[in-house]
Amino acid sequence: MKRNRLVVGLAALLAVMIGLLAGGDVSAAALRATIDSNLALTFTTAVDVGEAKYDAGSSGNFQQVILEGTGLNQANKAFLDTAATTTSYDLDSTLTGPLGSVTFGRVVGWRITCPAANAGAVSISGDFILTKYLVPGGDTLSAVTVPVCQAGAKSSWQHWAPSATGYVVTATTGDVLTVTVSGSDSFTIHVLGS
Repeated sequence: MKRNRLVVGLAALLAVMIGLLAGGDVSAAALRATIDSNLALTFTTAVDVGEAKYDAGSSGNFQQVILEGTGLNQANKAFLDTAATTTSYDLDSTLTGPLGSVTFGRVVGWRITCPAANAGAVSISGDFILTKYLVPGGDTLSAVTVPVCQAGAKSSWQHWAPSATGYVVTATTGDVLTVTVSGSDSFTIHVLGS
């Protein structure tokens, strides 16, 4: 599946970066990522005589290559974490993961994935969601929780804004992403930026 290319691509990127960095500063390595999402839709239903079929093909295809840098369609820092507990990520602080330590000034996107084995739901919230206006009325709401994964379903949620400015990280609590899990369910988060 084309959707799996992102996972495979990021896994390969992570393996190369880990081998090159051996736990060093993530911002010192070259970065290349491919964001690939595809919706192939075929709908078939029975009618009085025969069947009716609608085939949209791959009309929902989205692909974006992110190259090394700090401008349009670029990033030079990556953060990865896998956790099985509710975790808050302060994007203004130094985040340390298997790729090393990184501090973001700008975020171009993130993806959260959950395995099918999760027994409960996983959601994302936090002031970063509100202050960056990722939801309608975000500037007037006190809290928003976005469901990421449901029990028993392998799923993901991603948001990408690879513009030259991306989402500027602020030095206040307005840059916290909180991933909430049920029980000991797990998730993996990838964040790209500069």
